[in-house]
Amino acid sequence: MAKKANPKTWLSILIFLASMACATAAGRTIYVDVDATGANNGSSRANAYNYLQDALAAAARGDEIAVGNNTYKADELIGEAGDLNDDAGANFDNNEGNNKDVVMENVADATQDMIYWTTVFGRSIERSNLESPEIELALPELNVTKGIALDMIDGKVYWTGVQRQGIYRANLDGTNIELLIGSCGPGGLCSHHNIALDLVAGKMYWTESGIYSQFYKLRRANLDGTDVEEVVPTEVLRRPNGIALDLSAGKVYWGEGVESSEEKGKIRRADLDGSDIEDLIEVGRNTFGLELDLAGGKMYWTNNNEGEVWRANMDGTTKELLIAGLNNPLGLALDLTRGKLYCADHHAGKIKRANLDGTEVEDFLVTDRYRVEGLALTIIPEVVVEAYIDIEPDTLNLKSKGQWITCYIALPEWFDIAYIDAPSVVLEGDIEAEWIWFDEEEQVAMAKFNRSQLQDVLNVGEIELTVSGELRKVIKFEGTAAIRVVGKSNNK
Repeated sequence: MAKKANPKTWLSILIFLASMACATAAGRTIYVDVDATGANNGSSRANAYNYLQDALAAAARGDEIAVGNNTYKADELIGEAGDLNDDAGANFDNNEGNNKDVVMENVADATQDMIYWTTVFGRSIERSNLESPEIELALPELNVTKGIALDMIDGKVYWTGVQRQGIYRANLDGTNIELLIGSCGPGGLCSHHNIALDLVAGKMYWTESGIYSQFYKLRRANLDGTDVEEVVPTEVLRRPNGIALDLSAGKVYWGEGVESSEEKGKIRRADLDGSDIEDLIEVGRNTFGLELDLAGGKMYWTNNNEGEVWRANMDGTTKELLIAGLNNPLGLALDLTRGKLYCADHHAGKIKRANLDGTEVEDFLVTDRYRVEGLALTIIPEVVVEAYIDIEPDTLNLKSKGQWITCYIALPEWFDIAYIDAPSVVLEGDIEAEWIWFDEEEQVAMAKFNRSQLQDVLNVGEIELTVSGELRKVIKFEGTAAIRVVGKSNNK
């Protein structure tokens, strides 16, 4: 199962609606009304956001969200929001006796799963709901945009600009646009291509090339654009474009293009620091879209000059042609929850949708010609990292009166132990760590669990215990350790 957009938001399933009391002194009231036609910035009822997701992305600690008098569809909000006494007044200023609760009975259905895309002639970033396709303008007047990536933890969209060269980000509602990386290359003449985010380490990776010179780079930086590093230099690259990250294995994948149809491009991968480069598979002249299905062990890509979508195993074996006959396919996005892929059919002005095996190809959405370039989904795929676990004592006597079970946790070397979210660490799925300490020098975490809680569910014999948790609310880690249980069992 994939996590839904913005876990910080959707973990809470009880929302107070249109008739809520005024915002606390520390916060503000953000308004949502599907029929609002004003500035759609949430500042008032007239200027309310049309979508709850935008208000949640804009909200900070202490803010309250007021939802207008409408019935919201299942992909927006379950239940009715309204002015119970029909006397709320402008901006809900009369709230007495109007409180109403809505319980989101099915969080998976209630969240808005959306697709975002960059445009060339549209000079904007647009989006659509996956269940009811309709073009919405998310960020207008950006000039030419290209690659795109979403941060659904902090509610940000990142993109690469062409004519206004650089890498940018903004809130999902289009506010707070920032230039993170300026022009690059000799004389500033270069093009930033595609971008991928490592939300655990707080890094972004991108490909770039010179416009009039043989200048190729794969770089990374912090999410705010600081500490730019060269990951793979010009001398070992050729026309890099599509890029994807496998955080579970500590790898970056990218596609390289060629100058003529007589040559073959390729997909390559390396460690996140650029070491241990491998050539995986030969592809077409240019690979713009590149996506990974880590659970399924597959990589997907577009050969845009040849009009094709392909997939293969992560090591480059078992190459399969999925879709042919497209008109310059560029961006690619995978919805692993529903088993679907989305492809930007650039020259045709369409977003195509198909099953992951390439069957049931359909037009998901039709746009203007040359309008669709890069694609990104608001769905966060679930990634599980294997951790090393050591449990003490390794022989547990059920007659013992000891207080603690101690667990030592080590992560793969490309993760810092400090990435662990301490409150998320559990033993056997539901026994929470009562105390956790991080040894930054040795890169080990030590967690202590209540011994009696564990002993209550154990049987005598050789068993394996599982410890799991999250890394910065983005991906999950999990590991097991064997112990021996002796003494009289409490379980029959």
